[in-house]
Amino acid sequence: MYIAVADLSSAYHSVRLSADSEQYATLATPSGRRLRSTCIPFGSSLGPPLFSFVSAVLITAWRREIRRAGMRAWAIQYLDDTGIVAATEAEAWYGLLLLLSLAKTMGFTVQTKKSVAPRQVATILGVEITTSPHVRVGLPVDKIARVRTLLRGCNQCINSPTPVAIPP
Repeated sequence: MYIAVADLSSAYHSVRLSADSEQYATLATPSGRRLRSTCIPFGSSLGPPLFSFVSAVLITAWRREIRRAGMRAWAIQYLDDTGIVAATEAEAWYGLLLLLSLAKTMGFTVQTKKSVAPRQVATILGVEITTSPHVRVGLPVDKIARVRTLLRGCNQCINSPTPVAIPP
C-alpha cells in the first residue's frame, strides 16, 4: 500500500463569499474604516463546516473519476489535508495527480512543500502511517522526542522543592 498527501494552500481564502454574504464578514477598525472580506475569514466559526462542504465536492469528483478508471484508491480528508491511499505506487500517483488537477480546476491551490509523493511511510495530520510490511500508526519520532523532553521537565517540576523552568 502507498500513501500520498495533498495539502491545500490558504484553504479558506479559496472559498469566495457571495456579495450578499460579504457584509457579515466585515470588520470595523478603531478609526472607523471598514474591511470587507470576500472569502471565508480565518477564525470564523463557520469556516470549518463551510470549507468541509465545499471540499466534499472536490473529493466526490475525485472518487467518481477513480471509479471510472477502475481503480481502488481511497481519500482520507480533514479540512485542507487529503491522504490518498492505494494498493500500488502507480495508483497512488494517479490518485494524487488527479486530485491536484481537480483542485486546480475548482480554484484551489496546493501547497507543494507540504504535499508528499507516494510512499510507504507518510505523516498526515501529525500521525505517521507505515504501510509496509504491516500497517502501523503512530507519532513521528521527532514528536515523541519532544513529548519525552516535556515530560522530563514536568517530572523535574513535580519532584523539585523549587520552581524549575520547563524546556520549550
